[in-house]
Amino acid sequence: MEQIAFNYLQQAVELFYINDANALDLQSMERAYVFRIAHYLQKLLANDMRFQGIVVDCEYSKRINEDHTTSAKSIPNIDGTQKQIIPDLIVHQRNTHDKNLLLVEIKGYWSNQDTWDNDHNKLTYHTQRPQNELEPNLGYAMGVFVMLGQ
Repeated sequence: MEQIAFNYLQQAVELFYINDANALDLQSMERAYVFRIAHYLQKLLANDMRFQGIVVDCEYSKRINEDHTTSAKSIPNIDGTQKQIIPDLIVHQRNTHDKNLLLVEIKGYWSNQDTWDNDHNKLTYHTQRPQNELEPNLGYAMGVFVMLGQ
């Protein structure tokens, strides 16, 4: 199922380039691009009955505790500081970790290498198994880094 969601992500990025590529020339806020791609991706998923209950969220912090509350988790940056994990885009079912399909980080061609490394760290953390029973098993099936070019 995650491979199909990944294929839809590729189509959403293609739609972004078809409809919104001129916005890249502005090198504006990353959230603007993420929103447009998420918009196209949600429409594609909504037309596929296999994805009922699956949504696309932007900058969604999902860590479900035993009392069903959510809180953000911190991980180390490449420079050793701590950073709150808030992915750019996720494809999942809300309020559970059972259907965490994709975690996506999106960067523009003008961003610097340090942000790419931090995004790689986020993707690794969300797709790996926990080191101990105290860490949540976020269990994203696939982590994807999207670099938007000119």
